[in-house]
Parts: sequence; structure tokens; C-alpha cells
Amino acid sequence: MAKKKILIIDDEPNIIKMVEVRLKANNYDVVAASDGAEGLEKAKAEHPDLIILDVMMPGVDGFQFFKTIRKDPAQAKTPILMLTARGAMKDTFEMLGAEEFITKPFESEDLLLKINHMFKNSALVLSNDSYVADRVTNALRDVGYEVTVVSDEEGLAEKGREVKYRVIVAHLRCVAKQPADFAMSIRMLRERNPQVIIYSDADTKPKDNSALAAVKDAWAKAGVKHIFDVRTADRPLPEFIKSVVS
Repeated sequence: MAKKKILIIDDEPNIIKMVEVRLKANNYDVVAASDGAEGLEKAKAEHPDLIILDVMMPGVDGFQFFKTIRKDPAQAKTPILMLTARGAMKDTFEMLGAEEFITKPFESEDLLLKINHMFKNSALVLSNDSYVADRVTNALRDVGYEVTVVSDEEGLAEKGREVKYRVIVAHLRCVAKQPADFAMSIRMLRERNPQVIIYSDADTKPKDNSALAAVKDAWAKAGVKHIFDVRTADRPLPEFIKSVVS
């Protein structure tokens, strides 16, 4: 497997050296830049898998770099981990779409943990039924996802505010909110646009096709188009999960 390439942009040579040594020791390729202007050149030339970006730099600072690279179609989706001595700036960059943050000063081990997590595919499963949770968890793990299971919507909100989950699978009988309200609560999480799948089983499925169509329509209007119903599914759950998240 090819090494992941990380671009670090910081005007403090000692920080660049510390991060570079730590990441290379953990099998990452590292490219460095000392300011935002150089960082933009390196990003275009090197196509990094992740950018570690300092905020306060002379010339083109982190804020200018962030706005510029997000307008570049080739780099717009590159995940960015922000380095900042000002914790209050986290909210600003979170609204702009930065994936992760670490506040200076920091330990290299803490940075490495954040980076390792960013390269993982994370999924959050809402279910209080161990059989359903196991089925969904196994299907997600088969396609390379790290899975966290919660038993209620409060747990989903709590976990979802802590970590960016790319996929959320919700067991319908655990969803108390109406589709539109549930979808709105998802948009309040750290990952505001995860792939959402509704898992419906025999206890929650409407008794006739017209009622089932109405349920699917309500979820579709709320922006959730992927519903796995155990009675009407035309393929096994693992195949369905793979088709949605791969």
C-alpha cells in the first residue's frame, strides 16, 4: 500500500522538524512549507492526502491559504488539520469545513492520533438491538469502516459532536424524531453531510406497499435516500452497505 503523503505548513522550523520526524517514523511521506504561498505551490505539485496548516504565518496566512485551496477543484476536498495557538479560532474554521484541530503547544503523539483517525473511515450506528447492531457493524467493517455503536439519539448526538463520522446507520425503531427533524439533527454534528442509512426491520415496516412508499418519501424529502428494509430488500445487507458507502 502506498504511503500517505502529508503536507505541513508552518513558519516555525522546530515544529516542522518535530512533526516531520514523528510522521516519517510512522510510515508517512512528509512535505513541508514555511508559509501559505509556498504551501499552495507544494499542494498543487505534490497532491497531499492531508494538509497540516498553521493559522498565524507571515504573508499568506492559514486563513488565506484555506480559502484559496477550497476554491481549487483539484484540492477542495483535501482534509485539513488546523494548528493554532488560538482555540477561539476553531469555531471559525469548523464553519468553513476544516476536518480537525489541535491547539499549540501540542504533543506529537496527540497529533499522530488525530492524523491516524482522519485516515480511517468512521461510521456511527444507532441501535439498541444487539442483533441489528452486530449485522450492521460486520457489514461496515467488511468495507473497511471503524464502527461506534450508540443505543439512543442522545448518544448519537454526543458522539457525533466529538468525531466526524462519514456514515451513520440508524435503526428506525430507535429514531423518535420525524424524518425532517432527524435529518436536521444530523446536520448539527461535526460531519454535517454524512451518508445516512435507515435500517428498517419487521417491527417497524408498514404493513402495505403504499404505506412503505410514504415512509420512504418522507425520508427522501428529508434528504435520506438509503433505506434498507429487511422484508423488501433485493440483496443482502452487506451488498447494500457496500453499494452505498464504497
